[in-house]
Amino acid sequence: MKKYKTDYHIESGTEVPDVYNLKDEITKLEEIIIHFDYPLSSPVDLKFTHSCGFTRKDFYNAVRKGYKKIYKKEDNPGRVPGLLNRAKSEGPYGIWGHDLCDLFLEGFTEKKPGYFILSVGS
Repeated sequence: MKKYKTDYHIESGTEVPDVYNLKDEITKLEEIIIHFDYPLSSPVDLKFTHSCGFTRKDFYNAVRKGYKKIYKKEDNPGRVPGLLNRAKSEGPYGIWGHDLCDLFLEGFTEKKPGYFILSVGS
């Protein structure tokens, strides 16, 4: 199991602060699976491919692409009354609490070769 730290704003595609080398190799595998579970009521594993493996930049792009796909599939239900939090949507993932613009990738763990768990905050 290998752990990585980061501070990556998912929607804008920027790392804050820019302290990690985007060319760092994450895996030589050309196909990976990323587990998305926050802020989702129904977690999902999505598959990504990239020739010549994944650098940190390639991995970030996969995470961004995955979240954009997830958020695009669900209608935004608006806000929880009296709060700024996103209401829970009724789509396949049940997004709750946060819009895409709120999410930061804080780290990720390779649980087994090619299978990654994200640590996402807001």
